[in-house]
Amino acid sequence: MLTPEGAHATNAMNPANATASPVDKEALQGGRRRLIFVTNRGPVEYTFGADGTAQPQAGAGGVVSGLLSAARERPVSWISVAMTDADRAVAKSLDGATLAMPHELSYLAPRLVYLPETTYRQYYDGISNRLLWFAQHGLPHADIARAPQTRAAWDRGAGHVRDGAARHVS
Repeated sequence: MLTPEGAHATNAMNPANATASPVDKEALQGGRRRLIFVTNRGPVEYTFGADGTAQPQAGAGGVVSGLLSAARERPVSWISVAMTDADRAVAKSLDGATLAMPHELSYLAPRLVYLPETTYRQYYDGISNRLLWFAQHGLPHADIARAPQTRAAWDRGAGHVRDGAARHVS
């Protein structure tokens, strides 16, 4: 798995090192078909270390684990949302460029979608947790879907996530 040492945070933070990955070049040159994943969590998450620099760590959760398994070293463009302050700092500094990855994960070309924290909270708390969780588990959700708070969360959050992710899909 990815470790902070393995991801080389200084490379991932430096936009000069965040260029088209070999994965993108291979896919464009007729290599194996590239997969595109768009998820909330990605294969890398960042936290701030004691020295204030962004430190990468393996993305958590079942979706990340399942998609890593499904990819099986196929070229993957993986677009995910900057969830933490450190994620946002990295996303802002890279401005959509691909994150640097350690050799064992070089088939991944992850990008972080920058969103202000308030926008992320509207999307994640107001749509993902408040509505989608119930819908995906077959639980009653029609009243939640029609609630004015849900529409406000969509307008202030989820629509921005959709638009931000769409700009990164190519």
